[in-house]
Formats: sequence, C-alpha cells, structure tokens
Amino acid sequence: MSVSRTIEFPFGVMALVEGDCCADFILSKDEFERYCAFSAKTRQQDFLRGRSAAKIALEKFCELRRISFPDKALVTIDSNENGAPCARGFSVGISISHSRDIAVAIAFDLTYSCGIDVEFFRENRIAALNKMSSEEIVPRDLRSMTIAWSAKEALSKALGTGLTIALHKLRISKWLPNVEFALFPNMQCIVIPDSVKIIAIVYGKIEQMELN
Repeated sequence: MSVSRTIEFPFGVMALVEGDCCADFILSKDEFERYCAFSAKTRQQDFLRGRSAAKIALEKFCELRRISFPDKALVTIDSNENGAPCARGFSVGISISHSRDIAVAIAFDLTYSCGIDVEFFRENRIAALNKMSSEEIVPRDLRSMTIAWSAKEALSKALGTGLTIALHKLRISKWLPNVEFALFPNMQCIVIPDSVKIIAIVYGKIEQMELN
C-alpha cells in the first residue's frame, strides 16, 4: 500500500510516494509495456513509484493552474531526447528521483528549469561521497556530504545535463542553511532533510541560466 503527500512551491508541486504501488491505477498502455519489460520486481516498483509521484505532482499542479487533467492511467510520462522525463500532451516540466522504497517528483512551470533528487544517508557510501563532495566548506560528516551530493545531482537535472557534466562545474560555494553554486548563482536550492534521507530541489528562471 503506497503513501503519498505533496508540497506546493511558487514554481511547482512536489509529490512523494512511499511503498508498493499498483500498476492498474497508475500506468498508461505505453507505460505498462515498459513496466512489463523490467524483469526485476524492484525495478518495476521503482518505475511505478516514479510514475505515481510524477502524476500526483502533475495532477496537483494542473489543479492549482486550472488545467484539465484526466485519469492518471490516461497520462503518459515519456522521456525527451536527453532522457529526462516529460508529460505527453502537457506543457509542464517533470523531474523524478527514487531511492529504496521512496520516489519523489516535481511538476513545474516551464519558465523555470528544475531538478529533484532523493538520497538516504548510507554509511557504506561515505568514502565515495568524500571524493565527490570535496569542497572545504562542506563538513566531512555523512549527513552533510549526502546533502551536498543530492544538491549537485538535482542541479545537474535542472541544467538538463544529468551527471554527464563535469563535477567541478557543480561545485558548492555556500553551505547551509542556503546551498549556493559557484558557477550558477541564479539557481536556488531547497533542502528537505529528515533523520534518514535528504530531498534536494534546485530551480531557476530559464532566462537566467548559463551553462559555463
């Protein structure tokens, strides 16, 4: 049984889905074919949770903007030419992330660029995070380094590059309570932590973006 909740922002709506989902109530015909192509049940559930979170966020976004929204199973979340999610037939941006049994997604106004990431605090990743989050201003504890990495991954999605971009271009110039990025000062970062995980949302006006 899945549990969901939403958070509204001026630029969009975030949804979080936790637990198992049922394909019958979520997936369009095209999505169901993709779902069936996954051999592993864990991969199927990742896909279901991601699509569920995206459609919940999109539905709430459409409700707030007074845009018509059909049954969720009639909506298809595709991938664009860069592999990023997009909602077929909607002029609304979508970003999705998942980890363990949680998926988060954000539906956002296309005058913005936006990316979302969720990460759990995992002790077995601390060595890798230490290499990927090398800025001196970031404390060297697991929680801080996970937050830094999540913020960078969300930024890479907002830029439309994903993690194909060189990591030094994602470097952090200011630490909490407001994470800022050295090469992208106009991109804003929202950090939503709890005791076990971090959700990072990065957003910025399209006309203010510049990929250095």
